[in-house]
Amino acid sequence: GKGRLATIVHGPADSLAVDFDTELADATYLNMDFGSLQGRISLVDDQNVLRFDAVRGRSGETPYVVSGPIDFRGEGSLGLDVTFPGGRVEDFLAIFRPLTRDLSWFPQSIRGRLEAKGRVHGGLGLAQLIVDTRISGSDWTFFGERFRSVRFSGGYASGGYTMRDLEARKRSGAITGGISFDSKGRFDWKFLSRDFTLRDLDAMLRL
Repeated sequence: GKGRLATIVHGPADSLAVDFDTELADATYLNMDFGSLQGRISLVDDQNVLRFDAVRGRSGETPYVVSGPIDFRGEGSLGLDVTFPGGRVEDFLAIFRPLTRDLSWFPQSIRGRLEAKGRVHGGLGLAQLIVDTRISGSDWTFFGERFRSVRFSGGYASGGYTMRDLEARKRSGAITGGISFDSKGRFDWKFLSRDFTLRDLDAMLRL
């Protein structure tokens, strides 16, 4: 990213700690666009661990908070907890767009309100990275259809994507199910409709 960085060095000579007070724009990591970041990131020199202390981020108009370590010892690992207290699903998806823009099936056009919690963990490279999220939303639109509430778990691991435990509610009916897409381009999906009527089909109501 680019922006301002204030550095504070403290502690004994054999275990120096370095605190970075950051104000960054266009922050990126592992080919993901994190938007702006503001807050304290700390490094303990003899531990080679970079720690995020409730660092505030913003993707588009959507705020989020990141906490946890990135450990550079050995092969390296990370364990970041990310919370989106409220915002837009399109801003959330924008973080992952560099990873998903070439996936023709990925629902880039979804719009609506969102709350989410996630954990970014595993190794420091994309091949070892794991992203787990739990998402809930309201008033989502997709291909002209409106959903009054949506909730599901989703993630990324070993080059593959999953969405599971989906429940997308319309006026009276709901769609449930899930989908997975692995690094070899193989799909596995199952969706079911429940209690649907013609009033649930926005395309029909527009006729």
